[in-house]
Amino acid sequence: ITTNENIKALYFYQKNKYRITDVIFDAVTEARKIKPSIPEMGENGIAIRDEIVLTKYL
Repeated sequence: ITTNENIKALYFYQKNKYRITDVIFDAVTEARKIKPSIPEMGENGIAIRDEIVLTKYL
């Protein structure tokens, strides 16, 4: 699992044959209610909102 703004992780996983298998919309938005220290924006200026599930099929 990675977050929607983590472009480096998304690149790494997809380059290594992982597939996006689910998107948990607003997962980080909900997690921020429990842990308000989670930043609103990533280093690249993209809002952090969703979690992306990636799976590697063997």
